[in-house]
Amino acid sequence: GGFGTLVDLEKIGELVGVVYQTLSEVDFRHLFSINEDAFVLFYQGVSRLLSEPGKTLNGVMELGTETLSRWWKDRAQNIASTGRLAERILNDEPLQLGTQRIPLCRLPPEVLGPVLYMLSDFYLFAFKNQTEKAIVHLLKQVSSWRQFYLILERMHPTAEVVSAADSVKRIRSYLSRAQAQEFSNFIKRLAEHAGEAVPGQPLPQWLPWQPMNANDKYKTLLAAREIWAPEGGRYV
Repeated sequence: GGFGTLVDLEKIGELVGVVYQTLSEVDFRHLFSINEDAFVLFYQGVSRLLSEPGKTLNGVMELGTETLSRWWKDRAQNIASTGRLAERILNDEPLQLGTQRIPLCRLPPEVLGPVLYMLSDFYLFAFKNQTEKAIVHLLKQVSSWRQFYLILERMHPTAEVVSAADSVKRIRSYLSRAQAQEFSNFIKRLAEHAGEAVPGQPLPQWLPWQPMNANDKYKTLLAAREIWAPEGGRYV
């Protein structure tokens, strides 16, 4: 039983690569031919692969569904894993899935939404400038208004559906006033040019905001911690 009965593990990388290429080409609309349980395992496995360079999807999947599911739930507390994730995003290295190399812009919202959440959370934990750069680089991979909205809806540690408006507020919380205005302009451009988007093709000419030294907005970041963890203690 288990995931091995759903798909041949030797071919998992190729299959996931084909699925993600196809999804990006239809702007991440639902593929009715994909088993829902398998799709969940796909994005959990690919998310772990992003955090652990050098591994293959086959190797990750061979860990078993229970191990992968446990990692998925616990990873929000894994600081080292998030640090590696930020480095991976900045390196802009496509993900090797079988014989296919899948760029960030073609990964589904169920992968990129949790990545955006974890990078943001880690940024508020450590105030590392490189982490903010990774967040900006990730958002630069957006290829359409629809993809952007879906990523915001999955901006949660385990990809649960949340309010896109709330996700925007969370992002704004750690931006300076100037950065917040830049982010507003970025969102406006995405909406105004929604009909011109080419699914799977990022829009590098639009910068979400210009990263800045964390020390120059220290009070803003401290205030953002209260929004992200109002109960206190998370960032101590």
